[in-house]
Amino acid sequence: MGGGIIMNHRIFRGPTGGAGEIGHVSIRFDGRPCNCGSVGCVEAYVGQRYLSQRTAERLQAHPESRILQLVGGDISKIEPVYISQAAHEGDAFAREVFVEAGTLLGVALAGVMNIMDLRVSIIGGGISAAGEFVMNAVQDSVVKHVLKPLRKEIRVLPARLGNEAGLLGAAGLVM
Repeated sequence: MGGGIIMNHRIFRGPTGGAGEIGHVSIRFDGRPCNCGSVGCVEAYVGQRYLSQRTAERLQAHPESRILQLVGGDISKIEPVYISQAAHEGDAFAREVFVEAGTLLGVALAGVMNIMDLRVSIIGGGISAAGEFVMNAVQDSVVKHVLKPLRKEIRVLPARLGNEAGLLGAAGLVM
């Protein structure tokens, strides 16, 4: 899970180039271990690998989920694309997974928005393609967790390039 900050129409990189690394904003001081060595990072809940892993763990309590059918019963094959497909087909558990992911992402975004005094967040990548219900969860969570004076102006928007945004951005840096 990555991120970026645009200030004055330019990418703000910071002294080491790592500015905007929202995936490693902690949302739980006693949370899940993250691959960065910290705990409670939003990536440890929302990142592709972790989201798949957490979904697999929770599926035991939801054997009726369409996700299991989509992966042929093999939980090692669970990926966000299958969770998303199940959610779009009306699977309540799959929607719950993505709404929770959106809510947790919103908590992290709100922290960044509070620190930077921002009003707009643009979400790209896989979670932006998951559906309006996810974007609504992110928006509601951000509004709930930002400072009260910011709440009326907060907007969370899907990237126009959707899941291709990161790939095209990276390609643009090497051209």
